[in-house]
Amino acid sequence: MARFLLAWLVLASVALLGGPGGSGAAESARVGREFKVRVGQVVTFGGESLRLRFREVAEDSRCPVGVACVWAGNAEVMLEVGGRRGGLKRTLKLNTNASSQKAGEGKYGRFTIKLVELNPRPSREGKIAAGGYTATLLVVKD
Repeated sequence: MARFLLAWLVLASVALLGGPGGSGAAESARVGREFKVRVGQVVTFGGESLRLRFREVAEDSRCPVGVACVWAGNAEVMLEVGGRRGGLKRTLKLNTNASSQKAGEGKYGRFTIKLVELNPRPSREGKIAAGGYTATLLVVKD
């Protein structure tokens, strides 16, 4: 019974903190400067009405490190953006290999959010854990 209760408490804590990799507390970043964000993490921007959460990596078909590939592949990240005080939220899908069909940046109000980099890169050894990604983003104000 004690093990069951302990397991339940751990799972409840993970859920309350925003899932795997989530810190629960919002981090702060600055508009116009690159910043890093982990899956599940929330970022706010001092003096701006913008809140961003790195929801997940929906796809990662990038060429593994140390492998010669014909195509570089692509990773698609899902970001939830909205105002700091709630209101309308929008999901942005940003891609590492941007094209006319797959955006590398997206707009929310007067802000442009750009995916600069996604780490770690895939390897031959195995799959990356869902919460193991860190995105480098840049937010600029129009």
